Amino acid sequence: MLKEIIREKNYAFYTSASSWEDALRKSCQALVDNKVVSDKYSEEVIECIKKYGPYIVIEPGIAMPHSTEQGENVYNTKISFTKFEEPVKFDDENEATLFFTLASKDKEVHIENIQKLMEVLLNDELKEELFKINNIEDLKKLSEKYDI
Repeated sequence: MLKEIIREKNYAFYTSASSWEDALRKSCQALVDNKVVSDKYSEEVIECIKKYGPYIVIEPGIAMPHSTEQGENVYNTKISFTKFEEPVKFDDENEATLFFTLASKDKEVHIENIQKLMEVLLNDELKEELFKINNIEDLKKLSEKYDI
């Protein structure tokens, strides 16, 4: 999974975000740049979070931004990775520094991608190392170390 994210340049590293909305836009930017989603996709995700709450925070420190709307703003099925040095606060209980942003056009591939992501997140050692990386070189080393 990480190999694909690296190969397709679906990653980004930031020091901080001015708000959770800014973080969402930043986490979608690689997907926009690679024509996986339109530039409106991040706004769609933001509206879903405003409507349903921070459902994207799947565990402490980790967010999985995605739209619940399967809309016209998605052109392909991919995952991107974004790391923020400073935690992004969604509310008093939810914050994240690791963002695995999902775009889904094909439901079967989307389910496969979620399964691959869950495999990564079940590996506590890998997860802890992801929190410590700072750049693409660090991400490449992890991808090689864990062969993912």
